[in-house]
Amino acid sequence: MPRPPRHSVADRLVLNDIVVDVLGRFDTRIHAFCWMSNHLHALLQITNCPLGSVMQRIAVRYAKYRHRTLNTSGHLFERRYKLSATRAAA
Repeated sequence: MPRPPRHSVADRLVLNDIVVDVLGRFDTRIHAFCWMSNHLHALLQITNCPLGSVMQRIAVRYAKYRHRTLNTSGHLFERRYKLSATRAAA
């Protein structure tokens, strides 16, 4: 199976802009993040909005961007996001 095209620096900058915009719209804070070659890790603090809504908006917007730039369609992400709940320090 062919490997998907690598993400360029420009692609990562677009993803950064999408994440910042979406987090602002959903009143969500990002405390830490790490963009990997095929996924990302993020420590998010959510308020009243479900995390699924935040992740869906990020994934859909980035997938649409990549589909336009690659002139393709179909699934961009292999799996759904994973969630690990944490508690704030007292």
